[in-house]
Amino acid sequence: MPYKDADKQREWQRENRELTAAKRKHRREYERERKNKKRIEAYMLLPEPERSRKLEANEYRRSLSLRWQTRSYTN
Repeated sequence: MPYKDADKQREWQRENRELTAAKRKHRREYERERKNKKRIEAYMLLPEPERSRKLEANEYRRSLSLRWQTRSYTN
């Protein structure tokens, strides 16, 4: 955001930078739930045997929390 006053610009950057990790985490959770909702809506359009199979697979996948996770490797 362009400011003519450098002090105001630094103040704005400081205020909007401090919770970025929490903001990113919240955004990831929101996007995960949004994608799951779209997936379930697509499943509901399928014929019955396929719908039940996909919904069960989705429930199982979410129960295991199968998501990309960052791992730290220490030597």
